[in-house]
Amino acid sequence: MSLFAWLCGQLGIDQPRNAQRKRSRKTTRGRTPQRFRPCYETLEDRSLLTTFSGVLDPTFGSGGVIDSPPYGRSFAVATYPAAGTANDGKIVAVGQDALHNASYMAVFRYNPDGTPDRSFGGTGEVMTAKGGPAMGVAIQQDGKVVVAGWSGGAGFTVLRYNADGTPDASFGTKGNATFTFSRASSSYANNVAVQVDGKIVVAGETGGSNWDLGLMRLTADGHLDSSFGSGGKVVTHLASSLFMPIVTVHITSLAIDSPADPLDPNHGKLVLAVRAGNGTDVVRYNTNGTLDTSFGGTGDVNLALRNPAVEVQPDDRIVVVGYDPATGGSDVDRLNADGSLDASFGTGGIAVVIPPPGASISGQANSVVLETDGKIVVGGREDSPTSGSAIMVARLNADGSVDTTFGVNGIAVATPGSGRGEAVALEPDGRIVEAGMDSVLLACFLASGP
Repeated sequence: MSLFAWLCGQLGIDQPRNAQRKRSRKTTRGRTPQRFRPCYETLEDRSLLTTFSGVLDPTFGSGGVIDSPPYGRSFAVATYPAAGTANDGKIVAVGQDALHNASYMAVFRYNPDGTPDRSFGGTGEVMTAKGGPAMGVAIQQDGKVVVAGWSGGAGFTVLRYNADGTPDASFGTKGNATFTFSRASSSYANNVAVQVDGKIVVAGETGGSNWDLGLMRLTADGHLDSSFGSGGKVVTHLASSLFMPIVTVHITSLAIDSPADPLDPNHGKLVLAVRAGNGTDVVRYNTNGTLDTSFGGTGDVNLALRNPAVEVQPDDRIVVVGYDPATGGSDVDRLNADGSLDASFGTGGIAVVIPPPGASISGQANSVVLETDGKIVVGGREDSPTSGSAIMVARLNADGSVDTTFGVNGIAVATPGSGRGEAVALEPDGRIVEAGMDSVLLACFLASGP
């Protein structure tokens, strides 16, 4: 079936009659065959046919989704950039595969069409016993895969794999680096990011009855970076305790400021959005791990959001998304480089992502990624009283207005009942990939029309 025919079926639009009619030409001895005469038809306004953005990609997986393996979950996702290698556009999702063992970190790699990449670990899945799930993933410029996760609370664990899925023996101890903050505390790593110099930043929480924000920075070979914090570690005690470690709750999110101008004074600073108390703290650190007091006066700005995610624009403005309990929907807040709300965005710096119309339907955002044209892609879920949760993606224009060229009123929803979306990433061709933790492991949406 052609893409055109598939879309006609999805949208409930009949194909043009001329496309369905079989023509034949008959000739009779002594009679001049009739010449083909074009038939022109006045077309209706069928703008939906030329606006494919915000629909599931029918060439990916099965109808745009990859079903989860039994008891499989993905909590983070990353894609390979277009770098002229055999791995261009491949997708890495990390989480757990509870069917085999919930205490293993699971790493799945897929080809751009959603088929398992069997050049990675032989099956497309690699599992490592560490006492808990994988929670964060980043892809290095050399194609190696960096994964952060839980080790039963025993410390921040970072694993690095070669491009073929084997442990990278040049990193830490046989591809594994695990560090604790103190013997008396438990620690859980939720996020990982790779700096341009190859150093690796890990974020999560540490504590017990009260939970603090924890950061570590590793050298490229997997050892603590002594130039960061105290021996490579930073612990920040906020006014409210971080939410307790639960895999289904987004507690910390990490971004690195990478401005267009390398001489920008904010270049390389670390920005964290964390769920603390009943809200979100956005915290910015200098490159040496000290709090950046040019941000909000103390390095910490509080927002009325839950389950946050953060990204930093090339102009240093900070985008934070999360669930707004006051509206039952999701907010996208944008901060200036000094921590104040950006009045040019949405209404007073806040844009509300409104779920599709429907009784008692609500939406929750928990991930964000920025397109090169400045548009903001928000991932999460839609909750319906009739069909349950479904993976949801929304897109805003750079000024916070709804991008009406995407999906329906700026929102696209995967298969009803597909479960909760957990993380979102962009393919080099612009497609949007969202990781799920229920019946769907990955969903892929088209980002633009032909």
